[in-house]
Amino acid sequence: MGRGTNFIFYGDDGSAVVNPILGTSNGSGDYVFFATDGEIIQTEGQVKLIPVE
Repeated sequence: MGRGTNFIFYGDDGSAVVNPILGTSNGSGDYVFFATDGEIIQTEGQVKLIPVE
């Protein structure tokens, strides 16, 4: 089974909003989310962030 990485997205209050697993046979390679100022993204793997307007 392939190894993936967590992509944790924290709200401005510090709580985890989403925690998808990227890049495994069970997870997706793409993830779309909306972010605002003060929110934090944490990941252990390489990601490419592309703004969508």
